[in-house]
Amino acid sequence: MSGADHIDPAAGEPDVRLYALHPDGWDVRIKSTWEKEYCHARLPGEEHFHLLLCGEIFLAQGGEKFCLQCALRRGVITRNRLYWQRGTGPAGESSAAVQPGSDEAQSPAG
Repeated sequence: MSGADHIDPAAGEPDVRLYALHPDGWDVRIKSTWEKEYCHARLPGEEHFHLLLCGEIFLAQGGEKFCLQCALRRGVITRNRLYWQRGTGPAGESSAAVQPGSDEAQSPAG
């Protein structure tokens, strides 16, 4: 178990809740078709965009879509339940979220 997981002592299970640092404009969706749609962020070290799968929960803002892992990595969401008190996001970074498209110059082809 990673240090980012939180244990609920009553249940003995990891706390898997996620929090949007700046929720305005973001929608949470569940992909309900097998039509090819891609996350708008690339994983570190990869040169391609990855697919969103049917049943996958993802975030959307405008025409951009992000899987939860990429949204966490980019600072759009956090596991830190007390982010609002500390003014920080993941790993103590500023709570200012990375804006969609800021590190990827191209959109995925679908």
